[in-house]
Amino acid sequence: MHLRSHNVAAKRVVIGARSGFSPTLTGLQDRVQHADGTVTGGADDHTSKEDNGASDVPLPGGMGGSVPGAATADGHRVPGEENRTLRERLGKKRLRLTDSERRRLAVFGHRLGRKTLREVAAIATPDTVLRWYRELVSRKYDGSGKRAPGRPQAATEIVHLIVEMATTNSKWGYTRIRGALRNLGYEIGRNTIKRILKEQGIDPAPMRRQPWSTFIKAHLGSIVAADFFTVEVLELFGIVRFYVLFVIDIASRRVEIGGITRCPNGLWMEQIARNLLDAREGFLLGKRYLILDRDPLYTSEFREAIERAGVNVLRLPALP
Repeated sequence: MHLRSHNVAAKRVVIGARSGFSPTLTGLQDRVQHADGTVTGGADDHTSKEDNGASDVPLPGGMGGSVPGAATADGHRVPGEENRTLRERLGKKRLRLTDSERRRLAVFGHRLGRKTLREVAAIATPDTVLRWYRELVSRKYDGSGKRAPGRPQAATEIVHLIVEMATTNSKWGYTRIRGALRNLGYEIGRNTIKRILKEQGIDPAPMRRQPWSTFIKAHLGSIVAADFFTVEVLELFGIVRFYVLFVIDIASRRVEIGGITRCPNGLWMEQIARNLLDAREGFLLGKRYLILDRDPLYTSEFREAIERAGVNVLRLPALP
């Protein structure tokens, strides 16, 4: 009976040691288990009270934590001290967060609210955390990735055809071009034609400028151009520069000298205009257009005299 009692007491010592309790050897010697199962001894009363589950008792022997249910007086300061230690270890280095970390902080920050974030936020400002949450919500409802392509673009062949029709026929509007395309078997809307011409830099029909190549091809037989060139002549008293005015028929490439002078002026240019418009041998007979550059030698009197005879004066655009 006594041997059995000592064995049972030894087992309880082992269990107590695993639980963090260390009864003394004297207590072990004084403990006696009787036949009816009751235990008496010097340390038994204290141990039995501990076995019944007293709270707020720290674990001995250097073990971390405490018995379940135990709490320290400064337990609420532990997270703050940990954060302060981590910030001191980090120093002035900027903390790089991953996307998943930003998402977690954004969700918790939204739950806490701006007022609480001002008190506890340390990694980022409350505005930044709430901005992360707004971006998270907007990304959730962003449907750009599922968006289907819009209306298909017009084929390159149709674009070239529309541009050719608009440039060769400067008076054709969107409806006229649409009708011509329909005759060729293409069904294109007016707004599509308008968009294509705008992308190509072509103005609408009333303000559309015709390219020079198209204009010359359409009026090849009725166009004359004029220009100056200079010639240096060696005379008795030195080199003298002469100005030569010539005109050219664009269709036949026929060239005629309109006049030669050392000092062209307004009166001389008016006489040249009368010579070109002569009723019998004038070079401009039967012509409709005279192309000139912007040389100041072509005075306003000269241009007005040409236009009074029914010949339109076309001045080339100024050089940039």
